[in-house]
Amino acid sequence: MSLVLEKKDLGGYLELLSRRFVIYAPVYAKGCVKFSIWKEGDKVALGYESTNTPVKKALFPHSEPLFTYFDGHA
Repeated sequence: MSLVLEKKDLGGYLELLSRRFVIYAPVYAKGCVKFSIWKEGDKVALGYESTNTPVKKALFPHSEPLFTYFDGHA
């Protein structure tokens, strides 16, 4: 059994999924395509060739704290 999702129904499907999940997708932003968290109203780039930023940049933070410490002074 297979199901087919038509292009015209993609926005509704993503909106349904975004109620329970965080959706990352290639979206148009300021004239270019980049991977980011999809929000209702974003236009998904289905036929893109290349993005300005890699998907890795969207999934992994550029920096994160490795540790914190308390020095005993208030």
